[in-house]
Amino acid sequence: MTTAAIGEQHGLSYVAEVTPGTTPGTPTMLQLRHISCGLKPVRPTIQSQESWGDAQLQSTILGVKGCEGPIGLELSHSVHDDMLAALLRSSWPTTQNVSGTDIAAAAADNSYNSSTSDLSVFAAGDYVTVAGFSTGGNNGVAKVVSATASKMVVSGLTLTIEAAGPSVTMDRQLRLSLGTTDTSFSFERRLTDITKYKQFTGVYTNQGSLSVKPNDMAKLTLDCVGMGSSQTATLGTPTAAATNQPFNALSGTITEGGSVIATVTGIDLRVALNKTPAEVVGSDSRVAIDPGLSMVSGTLTARVTDLTLDAKFWAETESSLVFTLTDPDSETQQWNLPRTIYTGWDAPYSGRGALVQTLEFTALRDSTTGTTMYVIQS
Repeated sequence: MTTAAIGEQHGLSYVAEVTPGTTPGTPTMLQLRHISCGLKPVRPTIQSQESWGDAQLQSTILGVKGCEGPIGLELSHSVHDDMLAALLRSSWPTTQNVSGTDIAAAAADNSYNSSTSDLSVFAAGDYVTVAGFSTGGNNGVAKVVSATASKMVVSGLTLTIEAAGPSVTMDRQLRLSLGTTDTSFSFERRLTDITKYKQFTGVYTNQGSLSVKPNDMAKLTLDCVGMGSSQTATLGTPTAAATNQPFNALSGTITEGGSVIATVTGIDLRVALNKTPAEVVGSDSRVAIDPGLSMVSGTLTARVTDLTLDAKFWAETESSLVFTLTDPDSETQQWNLPRTIYTGWDAPYSGRGALVQTLEFTALRDSTTGTTMYVIQS
């Protein structure tokens, strides 16, 4: 009997491209853990509009080549970092830390100063978690304004004078903010049971949809758009993905407007990048994928215990949302929307049981953080 490909042996691998639409010459493929994959080649159908008098179609051709489709993930710590970076059009910072008893705080220029510890490992724009000072206000998360080996000027905290002496630690946050830097990938669908492989090139994330619900894993669906497709020998055996367990909603927390809210029954978050395939006369393939306006929106559902959220909607009161996902190993991923506005509220009655309110929200650029949303991983 002829062997047929089965889903249980479907594999998916990827590599970042240097030139969009071109797979690197000797790619180091990486396994992408996934729960679904709909990547496919696409060509529009073009039909002749001529009438030959016999009421029958005479000519059909296929149009510009491209690829598209969704990839479904159960979101896990570290496992999907490349995909998150592409979705937020940004890159993760590298881990960096400094510790010592020679670090002092100065109020005059809102700076940390050291005699031997090298503070130049941090750079302007970094977010640094500071701990160990005796004065509580000198600890917390600070944004680096400038840094040299002996001085780091910060914002976000109002420092008071404190001499060196306590054991102080400074750790760069693994913070990913919505930006403007795009990354394209080459993907390979691996049908290893029949030894067949399908490649997709110039693939960008066009939209991400995150769903967090009780009794379920945190699920992220990436809607992709790309430039080309082929069917060749494998691009290589991929490096295995990390084995971190998926995030779930059983132990996470949600903060709305700065206060913990314990009545939420679900969050659906959408990050739409609004990319557009570029097509030109003389080419049968897409020549680029053009960026668009990044928009963040979503839906929050919660049990009705008061009408606070409805009042925020009606008064156009800006708020904020922070939700933290935790995995069974206590690793966390915190999603932050520092400036949101509710655009709709509903709490229909349809029979017995608790009423559930549904709020539509849109996230806006926050002037303090300089971004619409950011993710912190720890």
